Amino acid sequence: GKLLVYMAAGLPILASPTGIGGQLVADGLCGFLATEPPTWYDHLAQLITDPQLRHRVGHNARQRATSCYSHQAYETPLLSMIEDAV
Repeated sequence: GKLLVYMAAGLPILASPTGIGGQLVADGLCGFLATEPPTWYDHLAQLITDPQLRHRVGHNARQRATSCYSHQAYETPLLSMIEDAV
């Protein structure tokens, strides 16, 4: 969904830990997970006011998206499954 697209674009993510957000976002590494409004506000304020944090987390998000969820990431396991089936 959208979270993965944003991560691939190098954007830091702020998401709920429920659903896909909890699976995609490594909290504090490529984004932040929040459940309560004060936590959402605090993380959003950090990202707005700290350009270095925004850049680092966005860079990590891009790396995670490409290394874990790109076509290239699935190529080797998929080819291996096909070879095993033949």
